[in-house]
Amino acid sequence: ADMNLSTLAVHAGEGSRVDGSAVFPIFQSATFLYEQESVKGADVHYGSVRYTRCNNNPSQIAVAAKVAALEGAEAALVTASGMAAISAVLLALLKAGDHVLVQPCLYGGTYTLVHGMLTQLGVAVSELPMEDAAAWPGLVRANTKVVYVETISNPLCAVPNLPAVVALARAHRLTSVIDNTFASPANARPLDWGFDLVVESATKFLNGHSDVVAGVVAGSRALLRAVTDKLTHLGGSADPHACFLLQRGIKTLGLRVARQNANALTLARALHVHPAVLRVHYPGLPHHPNHAIAASLFTAGAGDTVPDPDTILATHTGASSSTPSTSGSAAAGAAAPGHTSGSHAGHQGGAAGDGGEQAARRGGQGR
Repeated sequence: ADMNLSTLAVHAGEGSRVDGSAVFPIFQSATFLYEQESVKGADVHYGSVRYTRCNNNPSQIAVAAKVAALEGAEAALVTASGMAAISAVLLALLKAGDHVLVQPCLYGGTYTLVHGMLTQLGVAVSELPMEDAAAWPGLVRANTKVVYVETISNPLCAVPNLPAVVALARAHRLTSVIDNTFASPANARPLDWGFDLVVESATKFLNGHSDVVAGVVAGSRALLRAVTDKLTHLGGSADPHACFLLQRGIKTLGLRVARQNANALTLARALHVHPAVLRVHYPGLPHHPNHAIAASLFTAGAGDTVPDPDTILATHTGASSSTPSTSGSAAAGAAAPGHTSGSHAGHQGGAAGDGGEQAARRGGQGR
């Protein structure tokens, strides 16, 4: 029978209880007994030997199975950080001479990876005009391989036309990748919409306790095989103890995000009418330019984050007599210590679409 999100968060990936333990143990071992029978057959590959860098430690496997269940994926992979997940995915899918389409306002680390490192490796990059989906097919080239977006952008919290992104990818046989960090599977499951791969910084809502740096990738087994191979050789494998803490954090995902959604909306409404606030970036507010698409996709809520009020006040201090308006979206857990977010650089410059968006590319919450 189908299980709801909270049940999956608690029980998925646990498997048989090791020696009757109610909590999956930490396999704090780099190496394991070599069993020749386990590396025989047609599917033998580099990762067939059990070694923690090869992402097959039981602690890694257990939390990956839990993530796969939550995301509705065939397979998943846990990594040392969100950027390790993003880097492994893009480097697995792209090579010199390829072309990738991305949204303009990306998390700062991703922006640097795409526009800096990937271009140095010979990968061409084009930005999609997010408010003009009709123009997107004209940007596709013969060598275009990937389209990459964020469910809710970091840090200005815009919500792209995600169904149109999926349609573009299918029409042109592109691999679609989405960063679901600011929504989490509690608010959105992009694989259900037709995306090929989901990446997340598990440091944020998946773990939820501000004591783990980790990332995840979820999708088909075939794609995960390629990503895992790339991660194994890049060395971004997750530590077994971090996996243990992440498993613990995920178990309360449903409870935490429901409260964070409610708190974020309450805070956004209060800031929206505050005379010292110029604008509030939260798609749960009806005046947000992406509210309609957010409401149609995020059935559980519009996300858990609004920008730090001090940052918004700093924006207003240097502003002209502009009329306060809403613009942006959810981004960090307003309910949990350490999760209130928003980039100071991203907001000092103004709203998305002007200098603020340019500055936001270098800011945002960490991956």
